[in-house]
Amino acid sequence: MTLSYVWPLDRLNKPQGLTSSKGITNRVYKLNIKKMRVIYLPALQRRVTIGQYCKAVKLAKANPDRKFKYTLETWWPGTGKDIVKQFVKGIHDRINQKN
Repeated sequence: MTLSYVWPLDRLNKPQGLTSSKGITNRVYKLNIKKMRVIYLPALQRRVTIGQYCKAVKLAKANPDRKFKYTLETWWPGTGKDIVKQFVKGIHDRINQKN
């Protein structure tokens, strides 16, 4: 799992038309972009936001014996207890990373 930033391009505002002297419309795109912190889950090949990640871990903590479709590090089913263990392992990995 890696922590990174992404630029959400789905927040692109609609163009505002500006008319030049020749009557040709020039379109100006305003970018309304904010950096979002995400965590990459390599087993699932997905990026999830920190909020989604925390919500999933809280659900796993509340239900340690429940079977989930996949865990944080694997694509096969696992229990909430497995997810919490992987979460703690990921925290230790991020703390010990040298940047």
